[in-house]
Amino acid sequence: MAFTPQEHDRIREWLAFARIFQDADPQLEAAINAVQSQADGGTQPDNFTELRIRGYLTSLAALDVAIDSALGCSGTTKVGNIEKDAARQILMIERRQRVYIGRIADALSIKGYRDPTQAKESMPGGDYLARVSPRGAWP
Repeated sequence: MAFTPQEHDRIREWLAFARIFQDADPQLEAAINAVQSQADGGTQPDNFTELRIRGYLTSLAALDVAIDSALGCSGTTKVGNIEKDAARQILMIERRQRVYIGRIADALSIKGYRDPTQAKESMPGGDYLARVSPRGAWP
């Protein structure tokens, strides 16, 4: 089954590329389409890579939920004999997110624009006017 528009959007999101300018990076869009099976309009004889990326997207969504859950009790550090370090837990979850993001990028032979687990730093005048990105191309 071909990637849905929502899955395309999630892939772009984890690679830190906005859908609004999706035409600005035809390499990314072509890579997303190319890893699909030939039956779905891609270049691969099977859908293994497509299924793998879907698995990573599912894992990333679950990790997002885990971060939100950890934030809900970030003030609690000790209850009885049980001690919880939510800040360390969040850092470990984000590290795991980076692994999955890297695997998606590797499957697509693409480098993300920035680390999407960190706060975005806007460029003066907006991202569209940025001259150089970490990928060395637009934006």
